[in-house]
Amino acid sequence: MQAIIFLKTNEKNISSLVSDIKKIKNVEEIFILEENLIFVRGSFIDVEELSEFLKNLRSVKSIENTETKLVLKSFKKAP
Repeated sequence: MQAIIFLKTNEKNISSLVSDIKKIKNVEEIFILEENLIFVRGSFIDVEELSEFLKNLRSVKSIENTETKLVLKSFKKAP
């Protein structure tokens, strides 16, 4: 299962925050969308693993809010 998580932050040093997020298991991609908005994509075995991930993510200093969306289906561009 994949999930997309939007993070709201008050951190001025985004590079430091991204470095902390990258250390968390299951992170596949991180995108900085705005000064205080980050998009994280992760893959998980089950809901329990996703819940543990979110718990770890929310414990990172300066993350104010998270919003999680499950990916129902994804498509890849053919070569």
